[in-house]
Amino acid sequence: MIMKRGNLFLVAQSLQLVAYTAIVSTGHEAEQQADSNVLTARVIAAFGIALATIWLYVGHRQIRYTNALVATVLT
Repeated sequence: MIMKRGNLFLVAQSLQLVAYTAIVSTGHEAEQQADSNVLTARVIAAFGIALATIWLYVGHRQIRYTNALVATVLT
């Protein structure tokens, strides 16, 4: 279950990175388009940071649960 969850987060982060890179590398066509690209890139970056934070939280919670389960079984 841990591996499946980790794979899901990795795929989601990879897709976000590809989207972010595609938007940033489009260049500067027009002033309004460039402003829109910067805003879109910032929104995608914010979602990426939020997803990474959630991933860390879920992993930490899983470790705590596993350690509590091991302690219960050993006692």
